[in-house]
Amino acid sequence: MTDIIHELIKPPRPDSIDINASLQNDYGFDSVSIIELILALETEFSLEFPDSELIIEKYENVNQVANIIARIYQSKGRSMEVK
Repeated sequence: MTDIIHELIKPPRPDSIDINASLQNDYGFDSVSIIELILALETEFSLEFPDSELIIEKYENVNQVANIIARIYQSKGRSMEVK
């Protein structure tokens, strides 16, 4: 998942991503970048984000994004380890 975020971060690109850093304030994500992230994650993990998870404010940091993906998997009766 962090590879996808690395691809969306504008230069200068950090060597590693702090999972608690703000996507907007620290990595320069805007609402369009968040939507691009959601679309990339849907493709990467073969899932569809429900409307209830499409609220931009929910995507504050990487840790929250991982939790959203885990919730979606749980709602489908599946489990996964998000790295």
